[in-house]
Amino acid sequence: MTDDPFAPRDADDFYVGYLPLPRAHKRFIQIMLPVAVAFMGIGALGIAASQPEWSAGSWDLATPTEYEGTLLADPYPMLVVDGEAHLIVGPAKVAPTTDTLVDAGIDLRVGPKQAVVTGYPLQRDGRKMISLEVSEKDSIRITDQTPRPPVPIVLNTGLTARRGEIMDAKCFMGAMSPGEGRAHKACATLCITSGIPPVLVTRDESGAATYHLLVTTTGDGLSSAELESIKPYIAEPVTIDGTPGSLAGWNVLAIDPEFAVSPL
Repeated sequence: MTDDPFAPRDADDFYVGYLPLPRAHKRFIQIMLPVAVAFMGIGALGIAASQPEWSAGSWDLATPTEYEGTLLADPYPMLVVDGEAHLIVGPAKVAPTTDTLVDAGIDLRVGPKQAVVTGYPLQRDGRKMISLEVSEKDSIRITDQTPRPPVPIVLNTGLTARRGEIMDAKCFMGAMSPGEGRAHKACATLCITSGIPPVLVTRDESGAATYHLLVTTTGDGLSSAELESIKPYIAEPVTIDGTPGSLAGWNVLAIDPEFAVSPL
């Protein structure tokens, strides 16, 4: 075959749409089409295998459930039932606050109170949450106006470093799947900055998760300004320096949001 581009060529190798497919083209397709399909199948299996496992959390939306216990507003709204804290969130990407509870006629500024909370349960790895059926006013009923003893945060001594990922508790515990990782970053950021409690999730070598509810060094929930400090690190691998402790069955990590978080 000559290098002259204008030299005559084998007519059988020239494709014309209204004529039968040339033999050379047909042979190429017969070989390459199965190869391409095989590579597509292998690629699809590889992508599927690389995806996070389906969430271990659950969100039962079948029937609203009533829970009775001690209602707290700080550090985040929660109902303590038999010594076990159930975080309380709203029906969407919001959570009750001291102010919204007061607006609903539920004043916890004088201390916790006995209450019945109606909502849909979320749970994962033994951690529990109640997503209110409707608003605070319609889903929370105080059964005894007498202030109950506070449920304190018990902090250890000394700072420690924890490696993990800052999650929004609601999605991670079952509202979304997956509710973690960078694919979930935009949703997690919106949830946390809208009031859903932020949780640092750490994992051991076997992949088992430990949850740390993030609070301030004074034991309060993170304010809007403090949440802005951790916002760039949500759903990213991070190291957080803080003082570990516990609150009604939950691990907590008391941090200074402005200085505690650094990317891995």
